[in-house]
Amino acid sequence: MSTLKDAAQLSAEKKAIRDKLAEVESRQKQLSAILKKKEIEKKKTGDGKSIDPYQTVSVEGKPLSEFRPPRVTKTAALSLPPVANEYRKPKPFRESSDINVAKLRVQTFKRQYEHAASATMKSVDIFDNNRSRNGNVDRIPGSLFPNRYKRGELPCSIEHGTNGHYLSWVCALEKLDYEYYLPLFFDGLQCKEDPLAFLACQGVKDLLEAARGYPERVIPCVPSIVTPIRNGLLKRDPVILLPLLQCMRQLVRVGEGVGEKLITSGVQFLSLLNVYIEKSKNTGDAIDYGQHKNDDLGAEVTRTLEELERFGGNHAFRRIKYSIPTYQSCKNF
Repeated sequence: MSTLKDAAQLSAEKKAIRDKLAEVESRQKQLSAILKKKEIEKKKTGDGKSIDPYQTVSVEGKPLSEFRPPRVTKTAALSLPPVANEYRKPKPFRESSDINVAKLRVQTFKRQYEHAASATMKSVDIFDNNRSRNGNVDRIPGSLFPNRYKRGELPCSIEHGTNGHYLSWVCALEKLDYEYYLPLFFDGLQCKEDPLAFLACQGVKDLLEAARGYPERVIPCVPSIVTPIRNGLLKRDPVILLPLLQCMRQLVRVGEGVGEKLITSGVQFLSLLNVYIEKSKNTGDAIDYGQHKNDDLGAEVTRTLEELERFGGNHAFRRIKYSIPTYQSCKNF
């Protein structure tokens, strides 16, 4: 019996709600009709014309239209000075739905492809002193050796003998400060003008020859020598590279431990040697009668790498192979 009473109550409540909704809808229709009528009465009179408040209202027997302020015409508005719109609303940001993500990706890909294509099409001469491999201008610091020469700070002078030129030192080479003068003469290998080129090359050879068998004189200087070696290789000039490679070979032959100390910093200059390892002379079937001049850049680089491998310790080949993948060990033969 309780369930029947509940069902009857629910049906009665539903019917009451429906009646109320019908009353509200009818009331809304009546109000909307009244509002429409009032709007029509405000806009129009009985003859169907629009109401002009200036015509309907009069002051002292005259219509108000005579007291209407003058209107500004287009020509008058153009003659007015421009007024800065200080309260101009900024443009709203685009919503994420308005951005075409696929189109942006295609444009980005096209730009990357054009940049890569233009970079690969550039032909750069490796012997250009002013440009690097990627086409940018190299900022190589200049050598301090010419300045030291002009000041007269070098402990040597050129002597002209019957068998050629040689250097005359002011004191025994064993008494010189190798940590100062050896990096200075290595830095002078960047110079191409005489007598600076001869002074630097011959000075390095004399200092290394005097230190042969005494590696303790040279080992403290090796970290300071790496930077001049790198700067000389960045010059990309065969006139500078050939004497520099000869001095590097003589450096590792000074004594035990010098090559190992130099190869530990090989990351700074071994990758530069990879550029010139394939620059060998291709004479074909002809005979090169100038082999004694040792001016074949590719052969000189290979000889230098072999010397580094021989005197660079157990891990020398691994370090060289990491920077120069095409290098083959000289200890296999």
